[in-house]
Amino acid sequence: MLSTVEELELAKLYCLCINLAFQILSFCFSCTKLFFQRSTHIPLRVHDLLYSWSRKWRGNRSKSIKVVASKV
Repeated sequence: MLSTVEELELAKLYCLCINLAFQILSFCFSCTKLFFQRSTHIPLRVHDLLYSWSRKWRGNRSKSIKVVASKV
């Protein structure tokens, strides 16, 4: 029979394993979502956000940059 300390350690290990499993599942879900976004030609919001941030940072001085994310 296990002591109380050993039972607590096993419970902590069990909780860590469950947490790791959920993190792996959420990572797989985000990869799958990204794959379907690319395969259905939906513009990537992250790329759009980075593009708009870089335009604001440069003060819209460079007009030669074209939006590539909308054509992906």
